Amino acid sequence: MVLISPILRMWIKYRIINGKEEYHRTKERFGYPTIARPNNAIIWLHGASVGEVKILFPLVDRIRTDFPDAYILITSATKTSADLICKNSLPNTYHQYLPLDIPKAVNLFVEYWKPSALIIAESEIWPNLLTTVKSKNIPIALINGRFSQKSIKSWCLIKNTAQIIFNYFDIIISADLNTDRFLRDVIGDKVQYLGNLKSNASHLEVNKIIHNKLKIQIGDRPVWCAASTHKGEEKFIISAHKKLKLKFPSLLLIMALRHPERAKSVIKKLNNVTVAKHSCEEIITNKTDIYLIDTIGDMGLAYSLSGITLVCGSLIKGLKGHNPLEPANFSNAILTGNYFNSFHDIYMSMINLKAAANISSVDKIEKHVSELLSDSDKLKDKQNLAYNFANSQTSILDTTWYKLRQIISETEI
Repeated sequence: MVLISPILRMWIKYRIINGKEEYHRTKERFGYPTIARPNNAIIWLHGASVGEVKILFPLVDRIRTDFPDAYILITSATKTSADLICKNSLPNTYHQYLPLDIPKAVNLFVEYWKPSALIIAESEIWPNLLTTVKSKNIPIALINGRFSQKSIKSWCLIKNTAQIIFNYFDIIISADLNTDRFLRDVIGDKVQYLGNLKSNASHLEVNKIIHNKLKIQIGDRPVWCAASTHKGEEKFIISAHKKLKLKFPSLLLIMALRHPERAKSVIKKLNNVTVAKHSCEEIITNKTDIYLIDTIGDMGLAYSLSGITLVCGSLIKGLKGHNPLEPANFSNAILTGNYFNSFHDIYMSMINLKAAANISSVDKIEKHVSELLSDSDKLKDKQNLAYNFANSQTSILDTTWYKLRQIISETEI
């Protein structure tokens, strides 16, 4: 990491040019703080991006309740996650970008913040960071541990190193059975399988004033949602929507972008359709074909206005899917493409229980949505199945917090 640090500096500059880093906060990536540390104890939470950060929010509430004198530091690696944290305005909570895994940067960061405990979400394994934190006798927990098959194969090639790295953790809670089996093979019974913590991080907030205003604009029009779309997916969704409009002329599509910075390029490709942008507070009229959610933190709004959601990030090979429980909590019928490895266990359970449907090919999007729009009883049944499944996933957060509370209580807070 020391040897490639000059390349990493070039990489950061490249990300700044592409709008993925904040120039005035670049020094955080090299371990230098941009805000003053309070005198209180600090509990450090880390999630790589938006999805991981979302599962940390319920833990922030638990920490504030059980350790009211402690402050919380959340680190992440993406601008979108930083924007989400800022938008939520969490009390006694700071955000900094995670330093690059260079010894000097990590040492500067840890020496300044002096955290009492570190809680990492999912799969952020940085050897220099873990070595530094462990050397200072700071307890470390890995929650909702999830590794892809590709990552597992890579770790298995360096199993001795994996044993050292994963033994740095005082607690490891795995989110899926493949990860659990891999980690148990590496370090034994220290690992506990609870299921995906995102099951409990799925209750999204909705601005009621904005919701009611948009609801009036939509009126009694049928609505479906394409959620968290990635580059290359919109063309399939727009094609399906145009076909659906022939059968359901008043149909409205709510399309929420996974990366809002793509809004301009997406709109340029939307030929012969009328678009209203959420970020500009544009009004939904009878002529509006698509309402584009091009902001961070408004997925709950999209789901609250819809009855059917196609969870994207799943239509093109190489993508890994997104959380189906978020729209399910809003009583949406759930559709997904073939690529949902990040939520494999949840999707397979839902599909087996008919609480979600798998679209086998992109040219069948229109068929699946049409079937639901044409049969109100079938639509209601699918909505109820999805909602009931989401509400059955309730105990994972409680058990996770019970385990974390034990190691935090042993520190000087």
